Amino acid sequence: MNLFARLFSNRHADWLEQEMLEMTARHMQDLLGKDQHHELEIARIESLNQTIQYEAMRELVETKKSHASELNRVIEENQRLRDEAKRLQLLVIPALKNVELEPDKTPPPSPDKNVYLGTPWQRVLAREIELQERAAAERFTRPVPTEGASDGSSSEGRVEAPLGEPRKPS
Repeated sequence: MNLFARLFSNRHADWLEQEMLEMTARHMQDLLGKDQHHELEIARIESLNQTIQYEAMRELVETKKSHASELNRVIEENQRLRDEAKRLQLLVIPALKNVELEPDKTPPPSPDKNVYLGTPWQRVLAREIELQERAAAERFTRPVPTEGASDGSSSEGRVEAPLGEPRKPS
């Protein structure tokens, strides 16, 4: 700076500009530190997420293996108990020694002809509505009497009051 500019410069303004530059530098340094800390936290969280996913997959595999081994054990136990029950039956009742037991070949019962869809409450409502409609249809429909048979009414097939004619006073 030249001498003339130094004479008329405001020392306080210069000091404020210098202070502003130092504060900006400190602020940028703080931001960089926080950004690095943020990146470290993101890396730590991603690492934890991968660890959790790995552990969940490992537990799932272990559970599937334990369920499969338990299922095999139960099937073997079931077969052993069936064989033992059959052996005991043959020992207790000697007449059964010559009897061959055939497996049950009857087909399973057919499912209900009306399959109701929806939530459980909607299925219950649909079933009840159908039952009520069926009951109403049975109640309001009478069988047609055969020729010559009486249905119990006094009219015996005659119409007592036709709809088109006015009623006669009694």
